[in-house]
Amino acid sequence: MINLWLPIFASRGYTLAELRYATGAIAGNPPKYRSEHLDQIHVTIGALRKKSMDEESSAFDEIDGFEACKDCRGVGWVSVPHQRFVVNEEWVTFPGTAYKPLVNVTCSCNVGTRVSSAHTRHRPMGLEQYEQRNPDWRRQMAESEIARKAQKHVAQYAAEIDQRLGQLVASIAANMDAKSQTCPDSSERSQSEQDDLAAAAKQSQQRSANQQLRLFDEDPAPSGRDDRVTEGLKL
Repeated sequence: MINLWLPIFASRGYTLAELRYATGAIAGNPPKYRSEHLDQIHVTIGALRKKSMDEESSAFDEIDGFEACKDCRGVGWVSVPHQRFVVNEEWVTFPGTAYKPLVNVTCSCNVGTRVSSAHTRHRPMGLEQYEQRNPDWRRQMAESEIARKAQKHVAQYAAEIDQRLGQLVASIAANMDAKSQTCPDSSERSQSEQDDLAAAAKQSQQRSANQQLRLFDEDPAPSGRDDRVTEGLKL
């Protein structure tokens, strides 16, 4: 029976932990007939999966409720460009660095209102008040994030190129070293080999000179050429 059930278990994606749970649950109150056993496994694992999905959904609902405010994510504070470094509606860097200063303001949501009211003596600036001075802060933050990701991508690409170049240089050096080991140097040749090479080179030069003279002597005189000129050329 179990061998017949295996393809069914696989088609429904039952895990070993789920099957163990179902076996333990059914063992306490087993069905009367064997034909009911497989259906009981489906029902037990189905109820277990539904319970797990309900718990996961509840956890996501709590997270969504906590992060209901997209500006502060439920913490009551929002990081925005420092207004002293916003020039002509553009967020500029701190002099001599690539850092763009930030400042925290209290959010306009309920959590931000409670955070702001807790500061009785020195109440921080709120998001609504800040937006009156810098209404384009969301665009500035988005552009800065795009630039940061682009810079990170360029740095990763440059590092990858450096790694490939280093591997290429190492490969070329290894090949050159292997060739230098297989090709003997002229200084390592024996004296007899050097003498043979010198004699062969000298014989080649003499043969080349003789061939040039023979070809010059056998060159027939063109028609109409003065014989005196021909004799002078031969001399």
